[in-house]
Amino acid sequence: MQTIHSIFLGILEGFTEFLPVSSTAHLVLANYFLGYDLRSDLIQTFEISIQLGAVFAVVFYYFKDLIKLETIKILVVGVVPTIVIGLVFKDYVKILLANPQVIAYTLLLGGIIMIITEVWYKKQSNFKKEITYKNSFLFGVVQSIAMIPGVSRSGAIIVSGLIMRYEREVIAKYAFLLAVPTMFAATCYSILKNREVFLNEQNNILNIFIGFSFAFLTALIVLKMLIPFVKKYSFVPFGIYRILLGIILIINL
Repeated sequence: MQTIHSIFLGILEGFTEFLPVSSTAHLVLANYFLGYDLRSDLIQTFEISIQLGAVFAVVFYYFKDLIKLETIKILVVGVVPTIVIGLVFKDYVKILLANPQVIAYTLLLGGIIMIITEVWYKKQSNFKKEITYKNSFLFGVVQSIAMIPGVSRSGAIIVSGLIMRYEREVIAKYAFLLAVPTMFAATCYSILKNREVFLNEQNNILNIFIGFSFAFLTALIVLKMLIPFVKKYSFVPFGIYRILLGIILIINL
């Protein structure tokens, strides 16, 4: 992998990780059009590892929240179902990660669902502000669906949170925080499973570090801007973007 590509992919990951547009989908598509083998262990490990850079941005930004005991317990309850389901279906997910056509349709369908949910949400009242253990577990189950590339981890949680009538800011922040244990577990598993990728070629480690660093810096900027945006606007623009990108991909793929 060329260094310039590592920088580009790192920025792309940091920009899209917390938007409901699927960062994994954008990384897979970018690698596809850059000509990389999507089935390669190196590419799939790179895609997962640099996502941890964006997650570290959450740790930096929400450190005071993450060290609270109640927050830790809520997040543990949320991440357990994702880990269990992820281990069961990991081989199927690896196949889907190498299929851009799947991404095209999941982007399109996800965008439609997002817009329909927003239209319904605007008519609701009495919004919730506190994430319960029960709902955190349900969000963990929903988050596991996002292993399918194009679904979007944050998007799945946000849509389900809107359906449960949570305040936009509350559910968005929860989606960011749940990314920490989720992506940390996924990255550690991927690195351990594909450790030969790192041991056989030092350049691989350098490229992952570069992508990781740029993902971290970009994600910090996005996080600072996203919560104020969520408070003021709906997620409809992201739904429209997903639909347009899905249509373009379906036509071209």
